[in-house]
Amino acid sequence: MKLYSNSFLFILKLFVLSFVFFSCSKYETTEPELPNTNLLTVQNIKTDLAIVNLNVNQNEFDNMMENYSDDIEIEGFYFMYTSDLDSIIKNEPITISIKGSSTAAYVLKSLSINFDNKLDNSGRDIIAINKSLERHHYNKISKISLRNSGNDFGKTFIKDISYTQLAIDMYLDLELSHYRPTQVFINNKYYGFLNLRTEKSKKSLANLLDVDKDNLNIIKINHLGGGQEEIEFKSGDHVILQELVDAVESGNTEELKKLVDINSFADYIVFQDFIGNSDWPFNNTQIYNITDSLFRFYLFDLDFAGTRDNYFASKENDFGFLYKMYTVLIQDEDILRKLQETQNKMVNYCSDQRFYAIVDKNAGVIENEIIYNISKYAKPKTNTAWYLEIEKLLTQFQLRRQNYIDKYM
Repeated sequence: MKLYSNSFLFILKLFVLSFVFFSCSKYETTEPELPNTNLLTVQNIKTDLAIVNLNVNQNEFDNMMENYSDDIEIEGFYFMYTSDLDSIIKNEPITISIKGSSTAAYVLKSLSINFDNKLDNSGRDIIAINKSLERHHYNKISKISLRNSGNDFGKTFIKDISYTQLAIDMYLDLELSHYRPTQVFINNKYYGFLNLRTEKSKKSLANLLDVDKDNLNIIKINHLGGGQEEIEFKSGDHVILQELVDAVESGNTEELKKLVDINSFADYIVFQDFIGNSDWPFNNTQIYNITDSLFRFYLFDLDFAGTRDNYFASKENDFGFLYKMYTVLIQDEDILRKLQETQNKMVNYCSDQRFYAIVDKNAGVIENEIIYNISKYAKPKTNTAWYLEIEKLLTQFQLRRQNYIDKYM
């Protein structure tokens, strides 16, 4: 089995290709005059994005920000406007908390927003869904996040959403989070540029699937450090979840086939492997079922995509739950063939040009917006630094795709 484990050569190739990309880049590298973000308000910001304003007790918010690791929740009200200041949501009661683990320490923190009342999205366009996926419903919203782009904060701000868009465009048989870039204010004072994301919580998943949340059974795989993982029974019927674990651990292929949606499994495994997500498979994995249905996969947190210098089907993963599931299922020749077909489909569809077009579109949306984060947080430090990160994102994709082809095709 061919493994690309020479990290030095990988980084060298990445640097060379980044230089070539940047030298002939279409993006301008002039530095604009930075706005004074201390003077920004909802009314005077020059933006083409939706605007969110959170009305909160400032002392409570400051305390939550300072003690971000303490799981503090505060109450407030959610306002949302178009760039023309037309109201989308007005005075909606919410609870707010800090979202993230290591990224919660960032100066611009991701915020989790729980609405007291389930919102009707059918006529207000809270989430801008540009392509509907089969099985998914977008009319009801209970929870969202305002995300700082995770480990892509201060870099492109669009890596996660661009890889997510690639999955959406392929109509992969997965559940996932949609997005909408926003400018966010706290009590009418500028907070920062954040991506509004739909959520994977039990309530949000129930809304997405239009099912009773009490019928959802969810397993989550979390990284404990040192390559170790935990299998968390997140919610639902533990007996049903244990059936899946037992089928994997016992190596019972026929039983596992009765429990797992093979199309969803194939799309999930192959896509994560194809994009080279290094924060996976020992972390950021959510598997769920609706009682009396097959287990399916939720795709999320792709901010480490393009950084993995290895592959899923390798011995370094052989103690992991996902890898064990894989080795049990590929004992069935039809499933093995399905995985190979999915690999071919992935490589043929996910061309460099197709991904570049997604990145170009997402970059164009925020190209004139990133200056606010540069001014307030120096994240990124300059426009030029941001453009270079965009080019690095393209280079990472190109390298991973080519290495994937060299290994599997």
